[in-house]
Amino acid sequence: MSQDGFRSYQSLDELDADDRSLVKRAMENRSRAYAPYSKFKVGAAIQLSDGSIADGFNIENASYPMCICAERVAIGNALVRIPEMQIKSLAVIAGHTEEPAFPCGACRQVMYEMEYRQGESYRVIIASDSGHVIIAESAKALLPYSFRPDFLI
Repeated sequence: MSQDGFRSYQSLDELDADDRSLVKRAMENRSRAYAPYSKFKVGAAIQLSDGSIADGFNIENASYPMCICAERVAIGNALVRIPEMQIKSLAVIAGHTEEPAFPCGACRQVMYEMEYRQGESYRVIIASDSGHVIIAESAKALLPYSFRPDFLI
């Protein structure tokens, strides 16, 4: 089903092999998350335009504002490794939920800015343990009317 830039799938089996593989990588990354306080582990994986993968998982801290989300860790990992490479897809899986848990507002803003920076949309794959997956056709779809870098010029 497609609606407003989003597609919904009831099973990982409905995804193509690349998307399934990226979600599985995000699941592996989730198992490495450091979430001793909330126990809410999140994993992310980014497929770059050269086919390589940048990994991320959330890292909590006793001072909660110091926590960093899996999506931003993966984006930072991608930028450090290959700054000129473009993001093609970002997969994220959070907690152990029946429904996909969408990225927080801070992550949505960073994801949108990376899309703006590269001048090309990328897909955001949001998965759950039940197999339910929602794919946003762009990071901008997750944050309409976002704050844009060109506002600062």
